[in-house]
Amino acid sequence: MIKIIFRFSQKSIEAYKQIINQPTYQTFRKFNITFQQGVNIIDQIENKQIKGNAKLIINLFTYIRKQFSNDILRSRQELLQLAIDDIKLSGEYILIPSLLSNINYCYQPELYLSQACDLLLKHSSQMDIKCLSNCVYTIGKIARKNVQIDHQNEKMINYNAALITLQELITIIKLKTINCRDIQILTEILIGYQKMEIDIQEHIYQQLNQIEFSKFKINESQLLHTISRNDNLSVAGLELKRKLYDCMVKAIYDNSITITSMALGLKAAKELVSEDLLKYCQEQFHRQSDKVNITDLSMMAYVSFTKGIVTKEFSNLLTNAYELLKENADINVINFLIPNIAQMINLRLLDKKFINLFLITVKILSDKNKINRQFYKQFAYETKKIENEEIRNKFEKIKLNLIIIYKLQLQVLQCSGHHKGF
Repeated sequence: MIKIIFRFSQKSIEAYKQIINQPTYQTFRKFNITFQQGVNIIDQIENKQIKGNAKLIINLFTYIRKQFSNDILRSRQELLQLAIDDIKLSGEYILIPSLLSNINYCYQPELYLSQACDLLLKHSSQMDIKCLSNCVYTIGKIARKNVQIDHQNEKMINYNAALITLQELITIIKLKTINCRDIQILTEILIGYQKMEIDIQEHIYQQLNQIEFSKFKINESQLLHTISRNDNLSVAGLELKRKLYDCMVKAIYDNSITITSMALGLKAAKELVSEDLLKYCQEQFHRQSDKVNITDLSMMAYVSFTKGIVTKEFSNLLTNAYELLKENADINVINFLIPNIAQMINLRLLDKKFINLFLITVKILSDKNKINRQFYKQFAYETKKIENEEIRNKFEKIKLNLIIIYKLQLQVLQCSGHHKGF
């Protein structure tokens, strides 16, 4: 059994013993376990050569998923049931957050989510707020994502289990977050409940408003992004948003903010952004172009298009970036660009080369069946508003291609019985 994984050296045998006796993520990292070695251990668990306890299974899956790929977790997901059964017996509730994270990436999360929710409810009073916040965030993510993908009965049952679980946790969450000043923890709770459309915002806003925001890093930008998704903010929510915005503006002018935090923060608070601030930020993007990734640039473009402000330097930066990207773009990046693109074209703020690159990218994504319904509707809406006949005709040609692709997709959906209307 040992030679399968580590050959014969004494050092390797000692390493193997330590891994089995202390199967933590850190131990796997310490001994630099390879993908194949990890798979070999999983094989031995399945063949009952090694006792498959929850700690070993969950931490090994987590390690392989983070270091290599989700594929093994998706193909060997049945081992999660062994882990769940073991936690039921051992009561090792500390493993529940990692269990939920792995369920999120497995092939059929609906097989395991309700059982994990039962474990969480049973042990919630023993957990600290960090464990609880992680569980709340992941449950919301799993349930929302899978119901959006498919409305099968099994998935709806698990969605309801998640809904009931988060509702039952509200009282203990409120108790454990009194005097909590950890931005990441409070943001995770806010996101989890938001995804399930359960109202806990006011309590969380009150806790967050006790914090003096002195820096604007990734946690602060994610928090601003999260609260901005609520269209009907309360007085406490609006106060929090203004505090975060003021903190971001100070960080921008102090040059103490990363490009990513700047882009996410500006997108989240776009209605508060002034023309002078936006032009200054576009200048920063141009100056730090070597640090700019395409997602940050697209978020910045979204804000710029929405405000109708694009400097020549920023337009050139967009064109150069998309020339490199066109074959590797994804729909999430393109989604940032389509709103208000007609206005930018009509104001002649975009280079013709960029417009052509954008259309090429849309065509490539369409041919790969990557365009979704939301994008198609927005694309058609923007096409109608373009004043330049030559450019509008180019958009119309792409729109016709999108229609053909969608008709084919609908035929497939109708044949599979999942058609719900276009």
